[in-house]
Parts: sequence; C-alpha cells; structure tokens
Amino acid sequence: MLVCHEEPAITSCLNSMSKSAVPLGCLTTDLVDIDRLGYIAIHHVSAEGTAGSLLGQIIGPQSGEVILQLTGFFRCQHDWELGFRSLIGEAYANLSKREIYAHQETDNDCFSKLRTHLARV
Repeated sequence: MLVCHEEPAITSCLNSMSKSAVPLGCLTTDLVDIDRLGYIAIHHVSAEGTAGSLLGQIIGPQSGEVILQLTGFFRCQHDWELGFRSLIGEAYANLSKREIYAHQETDNDCFSKLRTHLARV
C-alpha cells in the first residue's frame, strides 16, 4: 500500500515493481499513472465540495476572502483544491479566493507563508 508523491521517478520505479509481479495499491492519495490494484480513500473532490458548501453556508451572504494554502505534492491535495475551488466559485460569488503556495510541506514553511500574507492584508 502506497502513500507517496506523484513524481516521474516514483512512477517509473513503481511501474517496474508492478511488472515484477509486486501488487501495488494506493491509500489516501492516488497515483493514476501506475499499474495498481486499486485506490482506497474518499472521493476528495466531493469531500472538499462539501467543505466549501459548509463554509459558504456559515458565512452566508456577506462578502469575504477565503485563503487557500496549497502545496500540491499529493494528488489528493490537487483534488481537494479542485472540489473546494469549484464549489466556492459556483455557489458563493460573494467570496473571493486568494492562494498562498508553500513550496515545502513543513509546518514552518506553511505558517511563515500564511503569516507573511496576513501581515500584508
């Protein structure tokens, strides 16, 4: 069972393993370009659409800004972003979206990027 980043070197290695009859499965985040047995997790696009809907209902008609802090190292993160962004964009035009990209997936990097952004607001 795998939980790993989607990168060409990893994909190549895993496909080589699969050709050697090593059964592979993806857990929590998918790797679509490998020969895997299956994927076990929630449907992330739908789940984040639900999260976006709940946020929109809580905020109601007032306008505001939603900050999306993104790293994008895992396919599930891309799917979360897609689900959240599409729901907010379609159903809650009163909310604008601002993106912050953290290039490293560490607590310090994410916190630093968010703190810098909020200091500018």
